[in-house]
Amino acid sequence: MGKYEEPHFEVLDQEGAFQIRKYDAFLTAMTKDNTLRGSGFNKLFSFISGENERREKLAMTIPVINDSNDVTMEFVLPLKYKNIEDAPIPTHPNVSLKAYPESVVAVITFSGKSSENTIIEKQELLKTWVVSKGYIIDSPYRLARYNAPLTPGFLRRNEIHYTIKEKA
Repeated sequence: MGKYEEPHFEVLDQEGAFQIRKYDAFLTAMTKDNTLRGSGFNKLFSFISGENERREKLAMTIPVINDSNDVTMEFVLPLKYKNIEDAPIPTHPNVSLKAYPESVVAVITFSGKSSENTIIEKQELLKTWVVSKGYIIDSPYRLARYNAPLTPGFLRRNEIHYTIKEKA
């Protein structure tokens, strides 16, 4: 494990930058955020810094997730929290908790900045690969970012995720 904890997964298939992963269930703290620049970051950082009912400080984790359907920014909670009932409750009215169930996810990894054009390009590449592997996309895309904002683009790790299922 690296410096930061991240959700556990098993790689089921891989071709270059593409992977099929089976993720264990995990929790996130989320807030509405309609930008890629991270306008929700400060609310989430306050939550993990102790702005919660327990005044508990939580470890920083990776990735930061942007959900395209809910238009949210999310911080993964430390994996010791298995259920929402176990986690600290946010006190900020615009921060809530979200549970991700165990799932199979298609992923494309890329470096550089996660601009809107790059995200569109990577989504299309991933969609094409998923269909070629015989899967059906079962969710809107999620953007997962693993590095601090000041990390040079060529050193950044970004991913597009789609929850998938096998064709019937």
